[in-house]
Amino acid sequence: MRTVPDGLAGAIEPRASGPARPDHRVPESGLSGAGSIMQKILVIDDEPDVREFLATALRRAGYEVLAAANGREGIHACRRTTVDLVITDLVMPEKEGLETIIELRREYPGVAVIAISGGARGSNRTYLNAAELCGADRVFGKPIAPSALVAAVQDIVGPPPGAEQGRPDRN
Repeated sequence: MRTVPDGLAGAIEPRASGPARPDHRVPESGLSGAGSIMQKILVIDDEPDVREFLATALRRAGYEVLAAANGREGIHACRRTTVDLVITDLVMPEKEGLETIIELRREYPGVAVIAISGGARGSNRTYLNAAELCGADRVFGKPIAPSALVAAVQDIVGPPPGAEQGRPDRN
């Protein structure tokens, strides 16, 4: 049985399993290549070094990346532009990750979410389990290998535009 951090039990509704989320991407200035759509990924983490590490790995893989320092900034970014995937830390100031996931699920149910956490006082698995209950598509503990992150992103939103099947990774 999964445990939920205090104060969030009433806010979390178990996510129903079912068909994959509908394609919510909207053709806009992100068009690239032969009619393919550039996937936008929002990285939310309060640690600048981690945020930049994740963003750099995703940019090198060919994705368009936006960044935010906390959940409040991340939600504002989602209101300004369409994103395909949000990667959020769970333990942050201002608006922490579980609140962010809940708000994303209410306002943008088609946006995919990956939750990451280094934990707080040894409760990492509890936070990651709670993130799954809130609707995260994938969860990872920190540190996360860039190859694992990129593989999860490719699995969720597909390869970046122009990526060829079987092309060796240049990272």
